[in-house]
Amino acid sequence: MAWLVLTEAILLTQVSGAELEPLRAAALADGQADPVQPSIDQVTNEVRGYVAACKSNTLDADASKIPDRLVGAACAMVVAKIISRVPGYPLTEEKKLALSNALTLMRSVASC
Repeated sequence: MAWLVLTEAILLTQVSGAELEPLRAAALADGQADPVQPSIDQVTNEVRGYVAACKSNTLDADASKIPDRLVGAACAMVVAKIISRVPGYPLTEEKKLALSNALTLMRSVASC
């Protein structure tokens, strides 16, 4: 299994810059820090937790890496996390479904 560091560049393969930048701007307008990297870091930890929950899985020694097969799901989780930080910006049905599918996959990974 290949492992990689989830980056903003990878995130932009799943969500457009035109969608991400207004979210970033709205969060920054509220006096908050840029939500992108902290959200990526939180989701990376969550994904690694799901992977570690299955005792037959072995985590990469680099705590900033996740399995490449889970990148799409991780990106859906990051986008939802960023959107949740912006008041008045609801998750679309498409984003809700993507998050639900991502969490279903993560629970499946955790249960081996």
